[in-house]
Amino acid sequence: MAHTLATYIFGYNPRGVKLPITTKEVAFAELDTTPYVGQMANISDSNTATWGANVAAGGSNRILARWNGTNWTVVGK
Repeated sequence: MAHTLATYIFGYNPRGVKLPITTKEVAFAELDTTPYVGQMANISDSNTATWGANVAAGGSNRILARWNGTNWTVVGK
């Protein structure tokens, strides 16, 4: 069964699972210290903009990153 936007409230689906909703742009050092797999963030100081690359601070790239369970990786610009 397909879910509609109306079934999601405040980033949780009806089963209580967090969804990968992005938030405001943040510096790498401000990222959640206990992210969940699939969590995404807009990062303002990425060291890379190459899709799939691991992200660290130390650059001027503004990117969309996703936590894959081990690292933050670039998924968009």
